[in-house]
Amino acid sequence: MFGGIRKLRTILAGLDPNGEPFGAIRHQDWSRAVAFLIQRINRANYHVVLWAADYKVGLAIRRATPKPRFVFDLVDSWTLHSRRSRRRFGLLKIAGSYTTWKCMRIERRIRDAVDASIYISAADSQAVKSTRPENVFVVPNGVYVDDAVPKEHDYDRSTSIIGFLGNMSYEPNVHAAHRLVERVLPAVLLRHPDARVLIIGRNPAPSVQSLRSERVTISGTVAEIWSFMAKVDAFVFPMASGAGLQNKILEAMYAGIPVVTSSLSWESVRAAHGVEILVADTDDQIALRTTELLLDTAYRRAVGISGREFVKRSFGWPEALRQYELVLFAGRSSP
Repeated sequence: MFGGIRKLRTILAGLDPNGEPFGAIRHQDWSRAVAFLIQRINRANYHVVLWAADYKVGLAIRRATPKPRFVFDLVDSWTLHSRRSRRRFGLLKIAGSYTTWKCMRIERRIRDAVDASIYISAADSQAVKSTRPENVFVVPNGVYVDDAVPKEHDYDRSTSIIGFLGNMSYEPNVHAAHRLVERVLPAVLLRHPDARVLIIGRNPAPSVQSLRSERVTISGTVAEIWSFMAKVDAFVFPMASGAGLQNKILEAMYAGIPVVTSSLSWESVRAAHGVEILVADTDDQIALRTTELLLDTAYRRAVGISGREFVKRSFGWPEALRQYELVLFAGRSSP
């Protein structure tokens, strides 16, 4: 009975123009936590409040604590994620457009209510127009590489390994893995019959598990990723949906392995095409760029080295934290 009531409440909230969008509806009671946080903030006389949780709770705290600088870290744009969701038809298309509209309203409301909003990439920050664009900042994520041991790759073996990395229960990753195996790999095999695919990532969905074959290996959840990544000659991320900064791309590049990805994912990384990363969008273009890397050892090595230097230079934690502090305490990020 209670399950049915909750489902009804979820449907009503999703349909309500002032309610949360589908996929973001929660039914927790935050009232005690809100009261505690408001009391704590007012008593301690904090200079800055950093919020990265439920937006309704955050805005309630903001209204009750107007004195400290209030910074809302949205990370990814909900609007961009909804807009980039896989193509829908009929009623699903209408529902998807409605959800995107609601996400846009919420993001704009947050931006207009707080002193600063932080996004993880420029594409995310630009998905919604704001009446206060000067208070919207981009602070990229840092890449944790302390446990990374990039190894010297065997460039001379005949079999080439194409890699994919990520949370393999996440729908955009599931879709991209299917695209890689079912549409890109056959085109690669026409030019390079010895190519194989290695999919690395935790909690692979049943449909990902079904891709396993003599040409496709599914690692499943592993204790650490670097030893598996060292087996890969080129990572291919044919993403068609999703938002935010693609850490899996940065991790692959840091490991010194060249990356082929779509324009959608490249927007959050912005490495130099053809030098630090390869960008392609159609299945044939992705297959061609991948084959160029697999068949040209010198080019593969050069892109891998350049990509690694780019990540070390642009996405290390010291620089990311410096920019974060500037937004929190000075209201401006580095140029």
